[in-house]
Amino acid sequence: MRFWNYQCEIKYKKEFVEECLNSDENVLKDIGHANANGWNIENLISSLKDRIVSYNLHTNDGVKDEHRLIFEEGKTPDIKK
Repeated sequence: MRFWNYQCEIKYKKEFVEECLNSDENVLKDIGHANANGWNIENLISSLKDRIVSYNLHTNDGVKDEHRLIFEEGKTPDIKK
């Protein structure tokens, strides 16, 4: 099983998706980390829909990995939608 640091051993969504699809492992996707990396989260989920088995939900300012509450006003992504 491989784990990736949010500060990006894998920097780009395309590279991450390819690694996941070429692996025998399932995926736990950290939504806040994807947001801090500037990735399109809906596209990411769509690309890995058959591989994602769990999500880590938190929000942030879109830059730093703040691990804020999912319903905190003014933080992204809007997990409620």
